Order: sequence, then structure tokens, then C-alpha cells
Amino acid sequence: LGHGAFMAIGGYTTAILMTEHGVKDIWTIPVAAVVTGVVGFLFGIPALRLSGLYLALATFAIAVSMPAVIKRFEGFTGGGGGLNLFGLPELTASLEPVTVLGQELTFNDWLYYLCWTVALVGYVIAWLMLRGRTGRALRAVRDSESAAQSSGVSLRSYKTLAFGVSAAYAGVAGSLFAIATTFVNPDTFPIALSILLLVGVVV
Repeated sequence: LGHGAFMAIGGYTTAILMTEHGVKDIWTIPVAAVVTGVVGFLFGIPALRLSGLYLALATFAIAVSMPAVIKRFEGFTGGGGGLNLFGLPELTASLEPVTVLGQELTFNDWLYYLCWTVALVGYVIAWLMLRGRTGRALRAVRDSESAAQSSGVSLRSYKTLAFGVSAAYAGVAGSLFAIATTFVNPDTFPIALSILLLVGVVV
């Protein structure tokens, strides 16, 4: 239930790198993945003590508290006003079309191909990870924690890894969302976003 918060971390990572450090938008995406992955991994360590409803409430608390935390660090995040990316030269194709492989792309065209490319890369990474020993261990933990542990699978390691990887993917989504909307503020990542993400998975 906390993926809206992880999306916010990814989105703000992209926005801060672009506005404060002049980093090109496309290069902020992997950085956002790493930052949110680390945050998710660190959150996963204390979350191991919880399970079931209590774990769900803990992750929900992250999503609820994130807008307040963002507003608290106004000098860093822009507070309630947020950060504007529109018109920045770091935002690809925002000022004038960009040429890629001989094709001239407007901002919307660039976003279309960027999102599909990132989605494909993310899919391949997940597919490769699930094919190997890590994937087998994660499936074992999902199906039966007791059986997995008796087979030598470290529950602590793989559960925190799952938190980290899951958060990293949410961070990439937040980064792309910031690039697409060209603006981030606390209201861009409300608690409803986390609920919508969960409903989408269920459906």
C-alpha cells in the first residue's frame, strides 16, 4: 500500500536532479530506481517484524505521511508549491522536437517511446531475475515460508530484496510520471494513488 510514496521519491529524485543539478531527464530514471530501491530495502528491514494486516498498515502509513514529509523540507522539495520542470532544457523535446534514429519526435511522441522502452527494459530485468535462483527463492517464500526456510532460503534476505525491487520499480514509475506531467508537488502523489495501484493489480 506504500507504492504511491515510493513513486513520490522517484518523482522528486528526478525533479531535484533536473532543476538543481542540470541532469538530463533520461539519466535521472536509473538514479530514481536506485534511490527508491535503497529506501524500500531499508524499510523492508524493520517491516520484517510485521506480517498480514500489520504490515499492510505500516506500508499504508508511508503513503499517508509522505505528503507531510515533502512539505516539511520546503527548501529541498519546494514544499507545497512543488517543482516545475516545464521549459527546462533538461526535459527532452519540451522546447523543440528531438531527432532519434532519423525520426523527429515531439514531446508526446518522445514520452510514448520512452515509456515503452523503459517498460520493456523493466520486463526483461524482472524476467531474468525470476528465471534464476532468486526467482525460485521468491516463489518459494510466496508459496510457503516454512517450506522455503526449511530448504535453506533466507526469509529476511529475500523479503527485504522484494521490498527493494518493488520500490525500485515504483521509483521508475514516479520518475516517468514526473517527466510526463512536468511538475511535482505533494498533491501529485496522494494516498489515493497507492490505493489505485493496488486496485489495478487486483483487477
